[in-house]
Amino acid sequence: MPPEDYPESVDRPGTTVTTHPPRQADEAAAARDVAKPPLPSLSFCRRREESIAIQLPHVIAGCLVGAFATTIADRLGNALLTHYYIDDQKVPVNLDRVFDRLMTEFTGQIWDELWDFYYASNAQHGRQLSLLFEGPICQMVLVLNGPELSRCVLDKIAPGLSHRPTSWTEAANGIDIHLALQVVCRWWDTEKKARSPGGNPDDIARTIGSHLLNGKALAHFVRRIRTVLYSPHHVQMHLMESAAWDILLKRRMPPPADGYHVLQFRFECDPRQRIMEQGHLDVEAFPAVTGTAGECVATTVGDYATKQWPRCGRVVVGAVRDALRAAAQSSQQGQGFAGMSFWDDSDPDAVLSPGLRLLHVEIEEGMIRLSTSAWLLAFTSVTQLMAWLCATLSSSPFPEAVSECCLQITHWEHTRESTFISCSLAHRAVPAGEGVPWLHQRRGVVVVPGFPIEEHIAGSIM
Repeated sequence: MPPEDYPESVDRPGTTVTTHPPRQADEAAAARDVAKPPLPSLSFCRRREESIAIQLPHVIAGCLVGAFATTIADRLGNALLTHYYIDDQKVPVNLDRVFDRLMTEFTGQIWDELWDFYYASNAQHGRQLSLLFEGPICQMVLVLNGPELSRCVLDKIAPGLSHRPTSWTEAANGIDIHLALQVVCRWWDTEKKARSPGGNPDDIARTIGSHLLNGKALAHFVRRIRTVLYSPHHVQMHLMESAAWDILLKRRMPPPADGYHVLQFRFECDPRQRIMEQGHLDVEAFPAVTGTAGECVATTVGDYATKQWPRCGRVVVGAVRDALRAAAQSSQQGQGFAGMSFWDDSDPDAVLSPGLRLLHVEIEEGMIRLSTSAWLLAFTSVTQLMAWLCATLSSSPFPEAVSECCLQITHWEHTRESTFISCSLAHRAVPAGEGVPWLHQRRGVVVVPGFPIEEHIAGSIM
């Protein structure tokens, strides 16, 4: 619909706005009252008047999802990342939740970016701003932040690594993002006339599309995808998260009423050699090398764990340290290398570890046992942390060479009350000509791949 077909009393976000004298006082008041709306969410709300829902027809929403997925794949050069996950894994990797987190970050940034632009150019038209963000822009954010997008994008860049069914995007092919946004804005203007921000919907679509494709939010989003998905430095994080969700959500009995799952780990890990090398039992001060042989950082156990897992790092590492101290004392008394420690949410640090209720660590020769009561998200963090910690504390079977060490989940079983998970460590000797030179100056050093190093590069001691 051309702009002249709109009533003169309707202002047009994204286009030249004509101010009518009879409404100047009302618009000035609206400008004073306009506030940045909160980012819309599909989460359940008890109050019906506060509920937010996707109102676009599925075919239009599917076109928007498909067009955006194509845009992202094009920006990534249609490069595949499947080669990081082709090994035979006991638990298949699932990247949907990883992509969901990246998408949540992006939608928050594009929401802020669009608001800053529209408010700067139309701050005096508060009602039109509100209608624009409650209408087309809200619908765009809700659709892009929905569960369908991960499947659509991952099918292009990581075939087979999404576990979600195809829904809206089944017939969405051959449409670009500009046309998809145009359809969204036209539909809203036609079908939701009373809630339309007015103006030319095609102009609004072009403005949104321009900021969506050329703004800082999308550029940052693509960089984050390359860092988190295309890098080898997050593979173990993704594998452990997939295992945690798969093991707990596929159990046949109903979940605990209070949300606290009871789990018992058995890690094949013998840290005695590391203790002898360091000459002390302050595990937090042990050197740790994280990354790959070709790109890694050197930190300490305490520094890496608390930065990467701020909600459980100090608690878990402290519990392992206390158990190792008890085991060393027992060994000195001739009773064998065995010890234990206990932590629960009565500890003052519990306020920093939401969702974690209990930790019980047992140390035996060649083995670490960990029993925990935790919510699913806390359990995921503990699983990731222990995968890194056990590999870091392990001793290399190649004393004259550098090795990379990864933890593998080999077996699990459910009982009515708890879940038992067995894990082992796998070492790979790094060839002499591979890796950074300083690594080969440290005989027997163990590098732990598959965990983030970006935030630790500046603090590396090397």
